[in-house]
Amino acid sequence: MSRFAIWFGKNADAAIALILAVVVAVLGIGVNLPDERDIINSAILAVIGLLATSVLRDRGGARRSRRRSATRCGRRRRRWTG
Repeated sequence: MSRFAIWFGKNADAAIALILAVVVAVLGIGVNLPDERDIINSAILAVIGLLATSVLRDRGGARRSRRRSATRCGRRRRRWTG
């Protein structure tokens, strides 16, 4: 159980986006709700926002890991002087 909790802690935004997308897909297919368009549009915006958050978090992690690996290998960043 602790492995799942650790994984969910690291990937909560992507997991919530996936669950929300599945729920909206099911609602869009089979259930007729009042104001269905508003609900689906709000859910789509929420999914896009959560996915954007996870992409930005992953980019930050990739930058940090590249910096760590460059300093461990003794390489320094070269600046473009062009």
